[in-house]
Amino acid sequence: MKEDLRIVKTKKALKNALLDLLKKETFEKINVSKICEQAKVNRVTFYSHYQDKYDLFQSYIDDIKNAVLEPTNSIVTKSNSSLETLTFFFSVIFLNMIDAISAEREIIIHFGKQENSMLMYMINSSAYKSLKEIFHNLKNYYRLKYDEEYIISFIVGGTNSMIHNWILKDKMLEIEHFKNQIKSFLNDLNQSELLFEKIS
Repeated sequence: MKEDLRIVKTKKALKNALLDLLKKETFEKINVSKICEQAKVNRVTFYSHYQDKYDLFQSYIDDIKNAVLEPTNSIVTKSNSSLETLTFFFSVIFLNMIDAISAEREIIIHFGKQENSMLMYMINSSAYKSLKEIFHNLKNYYRLKYDEEYIISFIVGGTNSMIHNWILKDKMLEIEHFKNQIKSFLNDLNQSELLFEKIS
């Protein structure tokens, strides 16, 4: 069931207000009153949609996550579960993520500041949970060669470092060049069968 257009607009206004405020001050100093004032939305309306500012930020994370993962929903199936398919599956995730990060670069730079460490914790926790769900579903077709917890931690930590090095540089690598590097890396990882093997 689709949300009422007015609700969609209100939620978007609140998210944009939070992001605009984050460009000026730290998450810790931002409160619901400031968000409402920036969005021109009253507090009663805010609390009809979100529990607090953390819930609002989590909704922003979820929007990006859903946009990144939605195209992968039908890729891995029982009839098409080769390691090549798995490489394509992860390629779609990472390439969509690069597009999302590039589009949100200005605000993401602010997430990396020490004063906003709670934001990075929330982003990492969401990424960890999503990967855990993905790996759980993949277990029907592939066998992990290593402990799932270590693999997920490695991917989340490595991705964070990669993004940090890419997005915080004065001159970012051309996005297509960056994507090609990711595709080559994932292809090499697949050919080595380093993390997965297909269940016969």
